[in-house]
Amino acid sequence: MRLLLSSALALFVSGCVTVNGKSLLSMLPGSSAETPQGSGARPGPSTTASPNAPGEVVALEAQPFDVTFTREDVQLTRPLNTVGSCQLGSEVSAEPTVRFSVAKATRLRVRTTTPIVLQRPDLRSYCLDHGEFLELEFAAGTYAVFPKGSSAHPVGTSVQVTQLERAAEAAKATLAATAPVVLDGALPENPFTTPALPVGPSVDAKGLLSACTQSASRVQPVTRLEVKTRSTWALESDARLVVQRADGTCLEPKGDWAPGVYSVFAVANDPKKEVTAVTLTVANLERRLAVAEQQAISAPDALPAVFQVPVAPTVNGVRSLCGATTPRPTAIVELKKPLAGTLRFVHAQGATQFVALPLNEVPLNKLCDGTASMRDTLPAGRYALFLSSAAAKTAWVALEPRAKNGSSWDDAWKSSLRTSREVPASVPLAERELLAWYPWYDLAVPESLFLSAPKSLFLTVNADASPVSVGEPVLLVKYGAEFSTVLRVTAEQVSVRTERLADLSGKVTLPAIPELGFDDNRLETWEARAPATLKPRVLAWRAMQSKHSGCFDQYMRQHDPSWGKQNYIIIVSQRKAHEAAAEKKCNSAALDAAWKTLKADIVAERKAQRAKLSSLPARLK
Repeated sequence: MRLLLSSALALFVSGCVTVNGKSLLSMLPGSSAETPQGSGARPGPSTTASPNAPGEVVALEAQPFDVTFTREDVQLTRPLNTVGSCQLGSEVSAEPTVRFSVAKATRLRVRTTTPIVLQRPDLRSYCLDHGEFLELEFAAGTYAVFPKGSSAHPVGTSVQVTQLERAAEAAKATLAATAPVVLDGALPENPFTTPALPVGPSVDAKGLLSACTQSASRVQPVTRLEVKTRSTWALESDARLVVQRADGTCLEPKGDWAPGVYSVFAVANDPKKEVTAVTLTVANLERRLAVAEQQAISAPDALPAVFQVPVAPTVNGVRSLCGATTPRPTAIVELKKPLAGTLRFVHAQGATQFVALPLNEVPLNKLCDGTASMRDTLPAGRYALFLSSAAAKTAWVALEPRAKNGSSWDDAWKSSLRTSREVPASVPLAERELLAWYPWYDLAVPESLFLSAPKSLFLTVNADASPVSVGEPVLLVKYGAEFSTVLRVTAEQVSVRTERLADLSGKVTLPAIPELGFDDNRLETWEARAPATLKPRVLAWRAMQSKHSGCFDQYMRQHDPSWGKQNYIIIVSQRKAHEAAAEKKCNSAALDAAWKTLKADIVAERKAQRAKLSSLPARLK
């Protein structure tokens, strides 16, 4: 019997020893049975055969390609003394509950829902436990199934036998009878999403994808595509897809496809992850986006700006253009004039997926490499926003111009206390997340925020939740069903049980605030802790440092032949002399002085803000 192994259904069976030609049922203690290592897969549609009478042999060739044999109330009477997966002390039935035969070597898949012993024509055997399966080439002959377990009570058997070559032929026939999805050059929507397409049970890929079995070991037939217009087409789905041309060649789900009929399969290498339906999103990458008309949201004229857009529920199984998890855009945003900046997602309650794509660009081939949320310049026109979430109904997005020095608006004004909109006098607790109101604020510098945020955004806990105490004012970073994250005035972000959050009332008590301590000399450390008023100076010093580095490197390359080279002899005295000259020419002393002054001013400003925090309890009464 020759084993055929695949990546997902790899199965090794150890040699079984027979004693004097006797079967497993009469083996002496200490002998071994062949043991499968696979685990159960979801069975496909099958026919249930009536239990065969004692001595009757069912010829598989005369049965459907997928047949299940069942038997109820079988008494186990004979001891099974062996090792391996057949545990010592197990018992089996006196007679087999199933006998089946194959007239020639046939690739079969045998799956059981109950423990069994499967005996081969040569009297060697396999032990299969609940949910295990064999997938290999069965030699011609008769096979017997004995239920295995304890004699304490009757047992049943349910054994599914699939003829893999015939299953593949049946899958081909099913696909051939399926109405194809027609792809022409003038589809009203681009991309368009199919309804959920039913998917057949998984079959051996070798029987269906003989020209490209390296793509998968098992596949599930999905549908056919009839391409009427040659173009660059792309398929998206949560399932991994393989596309097969009529000549048997396998293709990636994105490429230049000539007119013809193509078969689509979902890869099912893991039997536990088979799917019952697949939704396909199809895009013609040589056309521009074509979406259903809807009222466009006009982008605000005054920038930066944050505005609200609708969010769609996440659709399971759907993966639209550029990875969006909603098949159609949830909003259209219109820019009246070009913007040197970016359009980005800011905030929504719960995890939200965001893709923003321009409607005025042709073709789409490189569209996903430069979505609107990653660009430096946005042309005037309409943009499709795909936002999906399991929880949120609306989200906030921002339009941000680029700063004069080339950095984004967000980098230039971190810790900005500018709000997305006016904060009302009363805000529901779950809606107080800071990013919804302060989309550009840096939470590493909390003093300014605590000194200026309105009382309606503050909260506390109704019972001590270490290190947060009752009456301590905190701000909401993230709201969750069970746990939420709050910001303390000490800059700590702490997770607390949501049920302990409460409105701030009564006596307000500030925690002890530790001394400021910047324990390293890295620019990133100081930049993160700089108050909003000093952010421009940090950026100015960064530009000064970049200019100095360029000057220093240029001087060294001109005067030191070993600079920047490997395997080159360095004369230390000359290197030090050149470096000293470069530092003098490039005015390193001025750079160091500016850095020292900047750090001192950051510490002084932060200390001044902390000194003002003593007035916070009175403001929040």
